[in-house]
Amino acid sequence: MAKSTDTPVKDLIKNRKAKPTPGAWCAGFAACKKYAINNNIPLITAVVSSDGCGYCKRFAAASTEGKFKTWMAEAGYIFWFGS
Repeated sequence: MAKSTDTPVKDLIKNRKAKPTPGAWCAGFAACKKYAINNNIPLITAVVSSDGCGYCKRFAAASTEGKFKTWMAEAGYIFWFGS
């Protein structure tokens, strides 16, 4: 069983073709930006350079569990993830 710190960053987004959804990581920067502007809500972005980076794996693990995940769900913001 993999440790939570082994979470690949690319696995943050379950469906890369899904429409932007508040409270979840989304793919497609242009669509996320348009959604955020049209709905007057903040767009939070995270950009990483590699799935092999230890800090990236820690970020992926932290952003999919616990307080951060709860905050994401309650905030109503658009979250874009890219590399």
